[in-house]
Formats: sequence, structure tokens, C-alpha cells
Amino acid sequence: VNADLWCALGRVHMEQRDWMRADACFKAVLEKCEGCRKDSYAMLSLANIQLELSAREKHSSRQENALLDKATELYRAVLLQEPNNVFAANGLGVVCAKKGRFAE
Repeated sequence: VNADLWCALGRVHMEQRDWMRADACFKAVLEKCEGCRKDSYAMLSLANIQLELSAREKHSSRQENALLDKATELYRAVLLQEPNNVFAANGLGVVCAKKGRFAE
């Protein structure tokens, strides 16, 4: 399984706002591609999908918090591997702002 191909396909689905197919593509990278279980691009993209879904879909506050919590988990996982990843840091900042946690 080619991680670059799955990531490119996931990006196409994101551009089309087909969040479920994009999600499946990036999960395929993490689950099926040998040596890619901690692929930063795939994790960052999955986090961005969670963040996007929390903003665009109608959810109960519990569902929205679950999406934001998953995004937080993924952004932090990227930052553990790449502490200077500005995209993950920015995403984490957006989540904190959405949750009203401005001190973080």
C-alpha cells in the first residue's frame, strides 16, 4: 500500500469536502502502510477533519466535544514527533479557542 497515493487521494476528498472518504484514506495510511503508523501528515489531516466536522456538522455539545477531543489527541501526537510542526500547533490552538481554554 502506497502512503503517498493514499494521502493524495485523501487530500482530493478533503478538497471535495467528502470528509468520510478522506478520513478513510488517511486511516488507511496509518493502518495499512508499513512503517506509517505514526505518519505526521496523515495524523494532521485526520485531526483537521475532526476539527472541520465539529464546525460544519450539527452535533450535540457532547458529540462536538468528542470530535474536538479526538482532534486534540491527534494534534498532540504530531507535536510529540515534530515539536516544531506549526500546523499541529495552530490546530491545537484553534481547538483550545473553540473550547474557551485561552490560557493554554
